Amino acid sequence: MYRLGKYNETDKMSDLICKNYPMLLVMSRFGIALGFGEQSVCEVCRNNNVDVKTFLAVVNMLIDQDERRTISDTTVSIAALVSYLRNSHAYYLDFRLPTIRTKLLEAIMGGLSDVVVAIIRYYDEYVAEVRKHMQYEEDIVFPYVDALLSGNIKNSYRIDVFSKQHNQIDEKLSDLKNIIVKYYPGSSSNALNSVLFDIFSCSEDLASHSDVENYQMSKRIAIVIADTSVIIRSGIISVLKRLSLLNIDVTEIMDISQLEMQLFKLNPDILIINPLSIGMLSLQQIRTEWDCKKLKFIALQSSLTDNTTLNAYDGAISLYDSAEQIKDKLMRFCQPEDDPESNKQQDLSAREKDIVICVVKGMTNRQMAEHLCLSTHTVITHRRNIANKLQIHSPAGLTIYAIVNKLVALDDVTDTILPEE
Repeated sequence: MYRLGKYNETDKMSDLICKNYPMLLVMSRFGIALGFGEQSVCEVCRNNNVDVKTFLAVVNMLIDQDERRTISDTTVSIAALVSYLRNSHAYYLDFRLPTIRTKLLEAIMGGLSDVVVAIIRYYDEYVAEVRKHMQYEEDIVFPYVDALLSGNIKNSYRIDVFSKQHNQIDEKLSDLKNIIVKYYPGSSSNALNSVLFDIFSCSEDLASHSDVENYQMSKRIAIVIADTSVIIRSGIISVLKRLSLLNIDVTEIMDISQLEMQLFKLNPDILIINPLSIGMLSLQQIRTEWDCKKLKFIALQSSLTDNTTLNAYDGAISLYDSAEQIKDKLMRFCQPEDDPESNKQQDLSAREKDIVICVVKGMTNRQMAEHLCLSTHTVITHRRNIANKLQIHSPAGLTIYAIVNKLVALDDVTDTILPEE
């Protein structure tokens, strides 16, 4: 049973590790050796030249989900954090991912040849994307942070770009899990179950790695404030800047008539807008056209607002809220919501199977539309529905699904499961 809550400098390192064994990986990435006896966390970190506050910040964040909201309160060493992330990259690329590939190949080697080839190529494509992503951090992000710390910045790179470059590298691994669990045609075996367990474990570890990068280095919340009053906009921005726990990009919109165009351009996480400035019809129109669960519509209450109007929004902030109340609401609004429908297994329709075949043959949306006599919008809708039904989001993942379900043969789609440029 994991202990929840904060560990501190006086706790024994042995207690921390024994009660939270995944932290062994964190310990090794900080370069901390075993054999520390009854020493405290502080003593062990000091003896290994590790910044104790940074070590505890990472450990507490990974152990306790709620700690992820307050981690920025802790003074961490960015240099120590970058060293931790670099060691993590070496662990994944030089050990963990190659080991999984070897075990995966051994587990499926006796299966259908087309499926074996497709799965291994898909895994290699995934590893190539992970390597490309991590190499970007090694070549661009980390040197920028080093230069920033030394006060010797020689380029115009901005750290907020990091979040845009930091793609969800675990999506393909999630696809591979779904393919093996739901669609792999071979019989179960200890070897296959073992490697599947490793894939699940690696996926969680990579997600934790991404959390450290996102929350410690670049997690930003893009907020748009739309109101005709410069005093109200400026006041809200002033409050938001005082919320040290949040990493926020704020954009003001004074002209409400430009709202839709600006939302399309900025792609924010949150829109804070006075309900008096926008009609109910316009709000519903924006929701329909966006078709995006990410954007949260927050009502800015400057006066009494009827419940019917407020119910159309995801939440509300009052001009009379304290800074702490605003912070709590924003963090709650930014938490991802579980979609219970997304985990339900559904069969593909005949048309959706046609779309899958077109995808794995490398057709663009426009080519699919012409081939199937559909509109491009309909093709995009079908692809979205396919992803929701299968929980497979990449063309390479759909390729394996199509081969397993005999929708296509490997010879027809070899080029489409090679790594994308």
